[in-house]
Amino acid sequence: MFLLDAVLTVEPNWSSLFIGESVTLTCDMKEGNDTDWEYRWKKDEVFIQYISNKYYNFKPILVKDSGRYQCSGFHRSSNHIKNSNIISLTVSGESSMFYHHDQQLLF
Repeated sequence: MFLLDAVLTVEPNWSSLFIGESVTLTCDMKEGNDTDWEYRWKKDEVFIQYISNKYYNFKPILVKDSGRYQCSGFHRSSNHIKNSNIISLTVSGESSMFYHHDQQLLF
């Protein structure tokens, strides 16, 4: 029996995210091997992806990626499901990467 909940973290763990940055969400089941689990990702209470990877990457992140994220893990052998905490991402502003020569933003 699994008693611990999953833990969702974000890297980088900044209070402000800007378009163009690389951001990774990590869903840690806190037990077993990563390959023992199937991962389900939700944004704003809607399933967006079902994969066998505990990482959800934004490369680059965009304003439309703002929202509340949560992951769930489905244990392959026991059929147990664990839900994570919710993380809110707010993406705003202009990219910090740009060409000085022509002042065009890179997205």
